[in-house]
Amino acid sequence: MRFFVTFFAVILSLNIFSSQTKIDSLQIELKKAEGKEKVDILNSLTGELIYDQPSTALDYGNQALKLAETLNYEKGKVTAYMRIGGGYFISDNYLEAIESYSKALKIYESRADEFQISKCLNNIGDSYYYLNDLEQALDFFQRSLRIKEKLGAKSGTARTLHNIGKIYKDQGDYEKALDFLYHALQIREEIKDKKRIAFTLNEIGNVFSSMSNYEKTLEFYLKSLKIKEEIGDKRGTAITLNNIGNVHSDIGNEDKALEYYQKSLKIQKEINNRSGIAYSLLTIGQIYSHNKDYATALEYYKRALLIRKEIGDKKGIADLLGAIGNIYFYKNDMETALAHYLKAKKLQTEINSKNGLASTYKDLGDVFFKLENIEKALNYYLESIKFAREINSSELLLSGYKSISNAFYKKMNYKKAFDYFKLYAALNDSLFSDDLTKRISEMQIKYETEKKEKEIELLTKEQEKQIQFRNFLVFISGLIFIVAMLLFYLYRLKKQENIQQKNVEEQITEINRSLEIRVQQELKKREQQQALLIQKSKLESLGRLSAGIAHEINQPVTRLSLGLDNILVRKSMHKLDDQYLDNKCNELFKDIERIRSIIEHIRTFSRDQSSSSLERIDPNEVINNSIQLIRTQYRNHDVHLHLDLSEKIGYILGNRFKLEQVVLNMLSNSKDAVDEKFDKIPESRNMKKIKIRTYAENNKINIEIEDNGLGIPDYEKEKIFDPFYTTKSTDKGTGLGLSISYGIIREMEGEISVESEFGKFTKMKIKLPRI
Repeated sequence: MRFFVTFFAVILSLNIFSSQTKIDSLQIELKKAEGKEKVDILNSLTGELIYDQPSTALDYGNQALKLAETLNYEKGKVTAYMRIGGGYFISDNYLEAIESYSKALKIYESRADEFQISKCLNNIGDSYYYLNDLEQALDFFQRSLRIKEKLGAKSGTARTLHNIGKIYKDQGDYEKALDFLYHALQIREEIKDKKRIAFTLNEIGNVFSSMSNYEKTLEFYLKSLKIKEEIGDKRGTAITLNNIGNVHSDIGNEDKALEYYQKSLKIQKEINNRSGIAYSLLTIGQIYSHNKDYATALEYYKRALLIRKEIGDKKGIADLLGAIGNIYFYKNDMETALAHYLKAKKLQTEINSKNGLASTYKDLGDVFFKLENIEKALNYYLESIKFAREINSSELLLSGYKSISNAFYKKMNYKKAFDYFKLYAALNDSLFSDDLTKRISEMQIKYETEKKEKEIELLTKEQEKQIQFRNFLVFISGLIFIVAMLLFYLYRLKKQENIQQKNVEEQITEINRSLEIRVQQELKKREQQQALLIQKSKLESLGRLSAGIAHEINQPVTRLSLGLDNILVRKSMHKLDDQYLDNKCNELFKDIERIRSIIEHIRTFSRDQSSSSLERIDPNEVINNSIQLIRTQYRNHDVHLHLDLSEKIGYILGNRFKLEQVVLNMLSNSKDAVDEKFDKIPESRNMKKIKIRTYAENNKINIEIEDNGLGIPDYEKEKIFDPFYTTKSTDKGTGLGLSISYGIIREMEGEISVESEFGKFTKMKIKLPRI
């Protein structure tokens, strides 16, 4: 093993020595150079040191710029601006980078150098991208792309196509992102640009990661990592290691994820990539958070937040505020968690980070769910899945569906709870199947095996050159055999674990089936209870209207009695002729028909309508039928009723008797309201006023019932549609009327609302779809 380490140390030393020799050579030349030659050497040193020693590179770049300005050396000046811009970019100082690139752009535009103009535009776009100003970034990239395609510059075209793909990925347009990235990959493979092929493979993996396609994600990350390790790209290797860690974290393999994150952090520190360090700290903190080591997680998050604030990365700051908020949430400190989530939301709104907003709205929903404010939690969950759908994030949709299902279950809305649970289950099955986990594991093993085979191949070739490695190869062969046996043993253990896991999953599936049956039973029971409540409310309304109904029937009965008396009197006086008898019989039959019509209407109205089919309804006809039942009560209570029913208003779809129940309930409530207000006032005759108005507007039919009664206080308005909520005495109602009315109108796909001022008026508004 010592020989193996020595071998690679020698190879690495040769690479470093080669690079350092060039830098040393330039520094020697610098001592004796003057004028324009000195500017060129300073610019060359800036380029050589820009990745490993950006601060030293910037010193050389500024020296080159100052000397070029003194000499009026335009080429040296514009090169210095470009190199300085690159130094600031590597150091995460994106605003300074934009300033330097913009100065270079002006010079190239004055010289009409289209190739260099396109490079400047791309670099400025890159800087805006890392400032999360995606619109500005996209504009500069598109301007750059047009010039590069015109010039036929394949390498530059591929670079800008790659950058535009990143923009569309961040905006959630994954189809466009993949189009641009595959186009970039095709060009880079044509020109055999290995380093940038690795960049594009990594970015394609990022797109599939956003789509929660973990198998494809890992496939592209491993391809990218293989190339980056081959060419010694430390910065790229660190990024891809972190990305692979994310995949393992997403599928629940947190030990493997932590291993990759720590490898990435080590490299990021070596190259002093502050943005990369912050990201690795965040991901490591997330692992500790999942393992409930909140103190360690919080330490990592705070270190990362400090770096993000130093480089002015709003998106990174928002992500860390959300992560810190999660820690306080897990510690049940809801007030502190809420404060962090709201700060994160503010930043994400400023930079239009849809992915961030989807995550933060979910976190806010969790806080209010914990605080038992289910309505507010539900609103945040719905906002979360709205953004998740816009960016097509399966992971965020999965957590959102589960949370919404829990919220509706808490509200006892079992139907919706079950609907969202089905969405969650379907998506969960598609994302985390056994087959997927197996394929990802196989892919990881394949990559690691290929990597080991490559190492063996290199050692074998070296053996041919150096006989002294023969003993080492024997040793390494034995080691590989031991590792293979160990892997075989681990494979057997893993297989047994998979069998146990499958048994557990089957048990969970059976529990889920049982739960589904129970939910269906509860939903059916709830529907039956709702039907009984509606019927109870309907009969309650009929009971309150009984006096008016009796009066409506009594009028034709009285006329029947008087008519029969007249016939008998005429008969006794021998004045009964056929003409009189025919007329009188016709009148009597009309009264009988009126009685039959009233009884039939009451019988149909009082019947259970839960299974009745939908029909076309004239709202004005329903209102007039309702008035027939309540007119006597209004007359007895000195209530003045004003009708303003719009003609040819159109029709709605629904159950006419359920709608009549709603109208009767509201007319009855209005009567109680004016009675309560004016019965205490002497000489209040003709002061009680109720107005019914219908009209059509925006393809909706509106019904408004307004009274000048006591009105509703503001603090009671939100409660009036709650079941069993009432301010009346028990002999005047149970509090079911408005709750049932609300349900009936929602069932007809309509809306019901209230407008009221306490002491002055109340107006109930119903909006129903017009057909």
